[in-house]
Amino acid sequence: MDGTFKIVPEWYQQMFTIHVFKESKLIPLRQR
Repeated sequence: MDGTFKIVPEWYQQMFTIHVFKESKLIPLRQR
């Protein structure tokens, strides 16, 4: 995993982070 993240561009990592942030808002983790 660590090596993969080093290869992934910064813009893709930012998009992934934003996507996860939106998903967590759509699906509250408190319900689990």
